[in-house]
Amino acid sequence: HTQSNMAHAHTHSVSSDDGYNSSDNTSLNNLKPVQPGLKLKQLYSVRSILSDTANGKVYAGVSRQTRQPVVIKKVPKTNKNVYNEIILTRQAHKICPQIVLPILYVEESQNSVVYTQPMFGVSLYDFMSGRNQPLSEWEAKHVFSQLATCLASLQARQIYHLDIKEENLLIDPISLDVKLIDFGCALER
Repeated sequence: HTQSNMAHAHTHSVSSDDGYNSSDNTSLNNLKPVQPGLKLKQLYSVRSILSDTANGKVYAGVSRQTRQPVVIKKVPKTNKNVYNEIILTRQAHKICPQIVLPILYVEESQNSVVYTQPMFGVSLYDFMSGRNQPLSEWEAKHVFSQLATCLASLQARQIYHLDIKEENLLIDPISLDVKLIDFGCALER
């Protein structure tokens, strides 16, 4: 479910057979993959599609090295916010590492940008839809204190998410730990 000034540099990258570039390039100069030289298909296998909207496709996948489940988001370059989304997600993760999921990998093709994040829990919307009762007072305090603490820290650094909703808050059904996702509408002042 998931933007700042970037330095431009002349770099060389090699395209794989599917058109993705995984080394430095002018639009993603500051968004180098964690493992340069390796391509998305070498690092991750795609399991299934989770959603398909005008803003992009989201897939469930798994790391070939660690077997860690991941979310793979493919955003068309016509969505000009994709670079801002990646940059602000990375900045937000540095500020709130317990609440904002890291971006593990970024790759750019001629028409799209793909990035991966760890898979975590379910959306608060799905969690509450499948539950026969509201959150208890303790549960609500636990969930929203995590979110409020993170938002206060981000706003202190002048990063504003601007799209807080049940679908953009992931929750672990057991611990009720939460993660804030989708910085596609976020701003930095």
